[in-house]
Amino acid sequence: MKRNLTTYLAIAILALFGLGGIVGGTVAIQMVNSNLEAQGITFAADTEWAGQSVDNGLDALRFQGVIEEHVSASLEPAGFSTYEEVSAASRATATESNPAGDPELAALRRSSLDGNLLRGTLFSSFAWWTVGWVGVGAGIAFAALAGLAYRITGQSAPLYFPATTQHREAALV
Repeated sequence: MKRNLTTYLAIAILALFGLGGIVGGTVAIQMVNSNLEAQGITFAADTEWAGQSVDNGLDALRFQGVIEEHVSASLEPAGFSTYEEVSAASRATATESNPAGDPELAALRRSSLDGNLLRGTLFSSFAWWTVGWVGVGAGIAFAALAGLAYRITGQSAPLYFPATTQHREAALV
């Protein structure tokens, strides 16, 4: 099969998608990793990853799970299980003479809010890190398809072997 302009264009598009996926995915992964490293987050001694730095998306996912456990552990003794519950209770204690309300509930509310905000941020880091790896994988697949298309279109022999008229069987109707 002889390559024509359309074939070259299709191969070039596949190759560009491949390159774009690999480069874009790598940039996303590196951005997440470098931003996590800059934060200097380290797993505490009460985890199975004690002392390990949080420097990639998978570590971010693990660390947000640790934060979730800590937030839950701080809320349970007070009889709460979510930020919404402790926030409602804290707001309910506010009066005209004491607009801040119960200081213990306010501190628990703030601690829960901070934990949930950190969890969300770390989970977003994991999500973008995953998107980066999907981009790299898709880029590799597109590059492989471009290479395969280039090879197949350069073949001089047909890719299939049609039956000759001598070997065709008569169809019974």
